[in-house]
Amino acid sequence: QLIHGDPSIPHRATIGGKIGFSLWIDDFSKMAFVQLINDKVEFRSHCQDIVRWVEKHTEYQVRCIRTDSNTEVFQSRLMEDFLTTHKIQKQASTPYAQYQNGKCERMMRTLLNMTRTALYQSGLKHEFWGEALCWAEYTWNRTSNSKLDGQTPYAIAMGKQIDYEFMKPFGCEAFTMIYPSKKRDKFSPVAQRCIFLGYEQEHKGYRLWDLHERAILVRAPRDTNFNMDSFPCNQQEENVEIIMNKEPR
Repeated sequence: QLIHGDPSIPHRATIGGKIGFSLWIDDFSKMAFVQLINDKVEFRSHCQDIVRWVEKHTEYQVRCIRTDSNTEVFQSRLMEDFLTTHKIQKQASTPYAQYQNGKCERMMRTLLNMTRTALYQSGLKHEFWGEALCWAEYTWNRTSNSKLDGQTPYAIAMGKQIDYEFMKPFGCEAFTMIYPSKKRDKFSPVAQRCIFLGYEQEHKGYRLWDLHERAILVRAPRDTNFNMDSFPCNQQEENVEIIMNKEPR
């Protein structure tokens, strides 16, 4: 069982303050794993998390890790002990030969293309690139692949069916319940307008951008409705421009 890894530091902060991301790929299922990071040191901990995840959720054991030659992932005593304990072989590409880790390079290009497209369609600012990238990873893992005989990476790795009703287009309009109920009286609106940003990893829920409070909300699917044909920030509405800190027309 082989996994490929590569860190990237665009140095453009996300709305959460992260400046880069870590990418890992399962060679067998083609499943991608993305995590936002602050520096390449966090790439090591993400590597350990991925190894534990693969061994817990699949019937495979990770036996080899392949990264670029300039990656600091192995330059740690704790990391060396982790690889030795799990009997994992480490591999690195030859200097200036990134094509030896080409699977990771191609996946990164694919996910970044999806991210740019999502930001353009939604009309959201570049500070939302982290949310768009995580949305792209989730979507890619649940998209059929010709190299997998039409199956999806998620289905291959997890052996579970995909709930496509749960998936939504990035940046579309969403309405979620206002709670707790003490914040409103009997005549106040029961829902608020938001923008869909992606999926929560720790819960089965959606990540939404509150246009008025300028904060990320996590809401359950049963409490959220979507207008998937509407992208509020791409309509250049005056009220949205003001909320998003743009100069009004």
